[in-house]
Amino acid sequence: EVELRADAYTPGDYIPDERERLLEYKRLADARSLQELHGLLEELEDRYGHPPDEVKQFEALIELKVLCRDMRVRELRMVRGGRLQLSFDPATPLDPARLMAWVQSDTRSLSFRPEGVLHVTLDPDDRKLPVPAARQVLEALRGCLNG
Repeated sequence: EVELRADAYTPGDYIPDERERLLEYKRLADARSLQELHGLLEELEDRYGHPPDEVKQFEALIELKVLCRDMRVRELRMVRGGRLQLSFDPATPLDPARLMAWVQSDTRSLSFRPEGVLHVTLDPDDRKLPVPAARQVLEALRGCLNG
């Protein structure tokens, strides 16, 4: 589950037919990989033209959901104090030693609680744009994957 503030939707002036708009929204939201998502977006652009910013924001949110699913992040959300909170499934493919080394490398902005919750304190500029900030965090976490 990803809970971040963002203007991310498919506007009615991009896909005028409500049924069609909801169908496309569901297709995008159900994407299981970044490759599948990007293929669906190409189809959307072929049918309806260049997507507006709201659709691009929706794409970014779905990308976050796919990355979260791959790393078994159960929840990614913004909490008080301008922090991202990530809750991990016990079966996460992240290497605990690598994760803890990453957290220890920046104790001013990173903290990890024993119940599997990572807090990332964002700087004021990143708080205004939580989706790209969350993407950066997930990309950094990829460096903690097993293997």
